[in-house]
Amino acid sequence: MPRLFRRHADSVRDASPGTPSPADAAWWHVMGYEAGPPRSLGQVERRFRRLAATAHPDRGGSPEHFHRLLRARAQARRQLTP
Repeated sequence: MPRLFRRHADSVRDASPGTPSPADAAWWHVMGYEAGPPRSLGQVERRFRRLAATAHPDRGGSPEHFHRLLRARAQARRQLTP
């Protein structure tokens, strides 16, 4: 099993049943939209680039946070692409 998947599986297994995992958070909450998802993919891409600049491991961020941002952007692309 690749390291990334093994680490994710371990974190899911260690979580208590009543606690939502970070992967369950809505993509717009992960990207900082509290009132709901934005209407355009352009807004999401601009926000992603701004957040990724500090969340990337090469810039002092954590790999887990950066991967959450990547998953959130992928979900946004699936939802907002016609």
